[in-house]
Amino acid sequence: MNRLLSRLLPAVLALSTLASVGGCGGGERAEPFVPTRIYAFGDELSLLQSDGRKYGVNYWDSSAGALDCATYPLWIQTLASHYGMAFEQCPGSYATFNAVTRATVGATVAGLEQQVSSYLLNDQPTSTHLVTMLVGSHDVLAAYQAWLDGARGTDAANAAQAAVKVAAENLALQVNRVVQAGAPVLIGFVPDLGYSPYAQAQEAAYAGEGRAAMLSTLTTVFNNALQSSGQGENSSKGLAYYGLGGTDYGLILDGSSWVTSVATGSSADSYNATPLCLNTARLPDCTSLTLASGADVDNWVWADGTRPGVAYQAKMGSRAVTQATNLPF
Repeated sequence: MNRLLSRLLPAVLALSTLASVGGCGGGERAEPFVPTRIYAFGDELSLLQSDGRKYGVNYWDSSAGALDCATYPLWIQTLASHYGMAFEQCPGSYATFNAVTRATVGATVAGLEQQVSSYLLNDQPTSTHLVTMLVGSHDVLAAYQAWLDGARGTDAANAAQAAVKVAAENLALQVNRVVQAGAPVLIGFVPDLGYSPYAQAQEAAYAGEGRAAMLSTLTTVFNNALQSSGQGENSSKGLAYYGLGGTDYGLILDGSSWVTSVATGSSADSYNATPLCLNTARLPDCTSLTLASGADVDNWVWADGTRPGVAYQAKMGSRAVTQATNLPF
């Protein structure tokens, strides 16, 4: 991604009048929603290290001889910048920090539950807070590993799907806890891990076993269960079960849908199968100096085997601003 465009993206979003939004609920708001604080929960896709490094591509500013944490921003950074906020880990010119990330590396939904419990106990939630949640990839990967450990049988497949349904139900419960405390929530879908470089490597090494398909199935089951109404046999108690609407939460589908569209498009092989970062530059130590030959941060989907990169974060950030601006919070 052009560095100048990357740095200007939050400002452009802030000045733009953005189009209609899908997701949940309806209605209109007389005044745009303007939060006083932003709290980000989830796994490393919403995490800034204390020195500003991300679990993606970190931009190396050769003129300054240092990393520039404002270039190639996380989705939550784009959202915070839209509201004139910054995170302490990437302060820029700010002296006060009204955007906070509590995300942790490797967090599952159970880990997010702990983050939410701490927030509810210590941060006095209000209707002027905006909470973001992006989690579930590690639940999918754990369920996939359990399926492998179960010799990939039918019982193991059913158990793996049941496990991600439970995790998705718990995520919906955590959204409801925050909403009932007064704060609106933006939730991101899990990107389809069946299209990841890790999945492609599994397919190549174990042809005919359906490993990538199982990762896709588990991702889909998680995302569907998250939205479910809990009505009918085998239906999960997802967001619809709690009767939440557009005043309560927004679903961000763009990042996940983009991953799928690239994977099923004509450029899938070149854009989707190869990680941006060299194997020798493990996240969060990947920089713009340690990218694979020919790497294209604008189009290549994945930073490493299972974690999406710069373009995914940009699309998530753009949609998050649209959701927050237009949903009737």
